Amino acid sequence: MIHEAAVTVYTVADPFERALPAVREALAAGGLTISGEIDISERIRRQLGLDFGPCRILLVDSPYLLVEALALDRSAAALLPLHVVISGREPVTHVHWISLAGMRQARLPAGAEAPLAKLHAELLRVFDGMARKDHDWPVPASHAS
Repeated sequence: MIHEAAVTVYTVADPFERALPAVREALAAGGLTISGEIDISERIRRQLGLDFGPCRILLVDSPYLLVEALALDRSAAALLPLHVVISGREPVTHVHWISLAGMRQARLPAGAEAPLAKLHAELLRVFDGMARKDHDWPVPASHAS
């Protein structure tokens, strides 16, 4: 049995404060939409009084892929938009999202697999494109499983 990584991870050779705007810009340039954002570190600080390194969740989608997924089964909305986690650990930043390989082990809602595969491919294209522009940013890291 072959196990594929459940999470795709890119390492950014910039601190969080520089990497986050660059990620937002690259996603927009790639035609992807950030439909929401959650500041995890602020929430933990506010609710638990704990200092936590910078961490944001970007809710990333494409309106066309969202409509494609929801047309057959509204429960696909549980998977889209895709959560892209940006976490900083000086001097680098990591970008994580669940890989399609990890999702294929589950029974996905009807119509969700193709849009998710397209969204995953678009994310890979965005980050691989950034790697070609700047050899230091980003680079695929080890895949977590």
